[in-house]
Amino acid sequence: AVDGCTDWSVDYLKYRVLQGEPVRLKCALFYGYIRANYSQAQSVGLSLMWYRSSGLGHSDFEEPISFDGTRMSKEEDAIWFRPADIQDAGLYSCVLRNSTYCMKVSMSLTVAENDTSLCYNSNMRRREKAELSKSKEILCPDIDDYVEPGKDPDITWYKECQPKQWRASVIQKRDILSIQEVKEDDTGNYTCEIQFGGFVVRRTTELAVTAHLADQAVLKYLGLKAKTYHTELKIADQAIKWLINGIVTLLSNCTELMTACKRSSFNALTPLTDKPPKILFPYENKISNMELQLDLLLSPSGELVQSAENHPEEKQGDS
Repeated sequence: AVDGCTDWSVDYLKYRVLQGEPVRLKCALFYGYIRANYSQAQSVGLSLMWYRSSGLGHSDFEEPISFDGTRMSKEEDAIWFRPADIQDAGLYSCVLRNSTYCMKVSMSLTVAENDTSLCYNSNMRRREKAELSKSKEILCPDIDDYVEPGKDPDITWYKECQPKQWRASVIQKRDILSIQEVKEDDTGNYTCEIQFGGFVVRRTTELAVTAHLADQAVLKYLGLKAKTYHTELKIADQAIKWLINGIVTLLSNCTELMTACKRSSFNALTPLTDKPPKILFPYENKISNMELQLDLLLSPSGELVQSAENHPEEKQGDS
């Protein structure tokens, strides 16, 4: 039925939805492939047909979709699932054609179940970072299809799937949750929820809080040339453990770190290189224990000859 078509393969936009939630799968031809909308295509005698692949591959046999008009329906340039089911996952192709013209593109739909006892699927979360003490906006994305035109969305925000009494500096505005000053305990999973025709639509963002511990700080060690460091570190607990020459030390800021380094055996280094020593730090958070360590390698004469990096290794944290 689709032989002889100009085939644009699979569109870059991937549809992902949780089981039991509605989703509108739009024919991508009208959103970047042709200079016409659905009404204009109809007016010149073009018909829009939908097919579904029998397998997961783009080249698998495709068969026309039989719409039941209730849970799964064809509406203008889109297919509506009210709601989506696990069995709906796969590739959907829309074909625009008449007797002399044919164009086709496929869209991928993933349907996933929530993780046990949670309101989201971990693999379908968006992931973002926020810098400690700075502002951060968390977006409730891709909700236009579930909001009445001209109206603001009625969104409820949750943290770790639980209702939360937000502090005064956390402000909700339309489809954004705005954190005016990020704190360490703002790390976590944020879920926005919209009511839509008897269903709910949810979007979850995992937020990691980071800090620039030595942002624009100039380290000066015993005549070594000054360098600027930007060290980013995930923060979740108050206590951060720094490893200085094999000794674990609790330090709260960069000034204390520099002082401790000057007290350490860095004093034995001779200023024969323009590379200042790099700082060693394992760190911990509430999710897992992580290590990132830069080891100073010294020659017998005490010269700094190179730095060897041990890449992060995740250890099972205490629960």
